[in-house]
Amino acid sequence: MQPSNIFCIVSFIVLPCYAANVRPGRYSLIRWINEKQSLWTACENFADNITENYLKRLNGVAGLHPDPEYQPPVKSYKAATNSIPKHFDSRQAWPKCSDTIANVRHQGSCGSCWAFASAEVMTDRLCIDTNGTNKFYFSPEDLLECCTDCAAASDRCLGGYASKAWEYWIDSGLVSGGDYNTPIGCKPYSYSAFFESVAPKCRRQCQETYDLSYTDDKQFGKSFYMVGPQTDQIQTEIMTNGPVVAIFEVYEDFYYYGSGVYRHIIGPKMGNHAVKIIGWGTEYEVPYWLVVNSWGRQWARLGGFFKILRGSNHCGIEAYVIGGNSSSKKYAPIIFIVIICYVNVVLFEKLSYCYEIHPYAAPVRGLWLSRTLCFYYAGDDSSSIRLSDGALKKRLKGDSSTVEGRAHQDKSGDGYRKSRSGSRGGYSRKTSITEDDRGLSRFK
Repeated sequence: MQPSNIFCIVSFIVLPCYAANVRPGRYSLIRWINEKQSLWTACENFADNITENYLKRLNGVAGLHPDPEYQPPVKSYKAATNSIPKHFDSRQAWPKCSDTIANVRHQGSCGSCWAFASAEVMTDRLCIDTNGTNKFYFSPEDLLECCTDCAAASDRCLGGYASKAWEYWIDSGLVSGGDYNTPIGCKPYSYSAFFESVAPKCRRQCQETYDLSYTDDKQFGKSFYMVGPQTDQIQTEIMTNGPVVAIFEVYEDFYYYGSGVYRHIIGPKMGNHAVKIIGWGTEYEVPYWLVVNSWGRQWARLGGFFKILRGSNHCGIEAYVIGGNSSSKKYAPIIFIVIICYVNVVLFEKLSYCYEIHPYAAPVRGLWLSRTLCFYYAGDDSSSIRLSDGALKKRLKGDSSTVEGRAHQDKSGDGYRKSRSGSRGGYSRKTSITEDDRGLSRFK
């Protein structure tokens, strides 16, 4: 049996490049491309019975945002062109995250490239931010199912908005999940999306074999932004923070890409596609972007990767580039906590509260705080706010019976008195920690 016949058993599966066995129409196009230019070589990547409508569905970007007047934040750099190397590969720049960056995922027959490219870059950024200690594979399925604002139609397999995926990551968080038919994470890619091009209804639960609950598995983003369309801006962003999402126009000849530096040669536009740029280089003096597709490793001769012309916004590849920050970094949301403390003081008059934000807290889940902010209120005539550096030590060790540096109220109830024992001149009180429903640890 010929290799192409083996792979044609299931129509959605991507084929390796067996140009000799393709149907005449496609073979003629492939031969024409290979005869007319030498920048890249074409080959057959899909089963013979794959239709044009099927191929069009793979390009699932409906746009950046449903509002045509939408203006996202734009990040810019004072880039020094002479400091940008001729070749750059994120896999080599961050070797502890090379496996996540190099991972080629498979969207199947669903137009979910907007979810896949976003989840892939979120995964890479989190890994890079944590120096390879947190390899959390964000779930495209979770975006596809539950981000109702992302959809361009009732079925999110018909397309979605790229910026909405990032907003959802920040506002609602995402669980983990691998490709179809894998045991990875809370919510792997579904049968109906992969085979039937139908997005399932939102299920807020993990697969049975997964250890954590849906809520406990979620991780959140901190911010997202657009990157300027200049080549040096995109390069600086990648060198600084890691891979980025890019949206570009797909033409008919792109489906037959095999190797080399892709440049559109022939065929009509088929749609808009979202991918992940991980680096750049030159091939025979031709500049290119190094890009990860989401059509599986059997697509093209580079194992699911491709190269596309760099520096001329070819097919719009440099016009819509998205990056973002994970919430793994130790940001201290001081203003948010102070507001909470102030409200407590206003409502309850004389209180002493310390708030600890921990990495699995809601509604500010994912924001790490290496210190505890304490608000001490002693009536109308005295109050203070202090950051306690060591306040989390016992908490992190699992001992929640005592915490250093807390307020102590004397028996008379006329305010708070200083205690020299264990507080280094501050305020102290032995209390227990209880978790309230919002995920904030409150000292009572």
